[in-house]
Amino acid sequence: MAATEHGRPRAEVIDVGPEDADQRIDNFLVRRLKGVPRSLVYRIVRRGEV
Repeated sequence: MAATEHGRPRAEVIDVGPEDADQRIDNFLVRRLKGVPRSLVYRIVRRGEV
């Protein structure tokens, strides 16, 4: 996740293709958001931020 010039995370739209449709959202995001810790992915999923 990239940050804006103010240091806050920015929103990003990621399209899910048919090849990814049967994956769990956490596994999909971990694979797509390289470098983002798995714990952060779990947290944003639990909070409903995706």
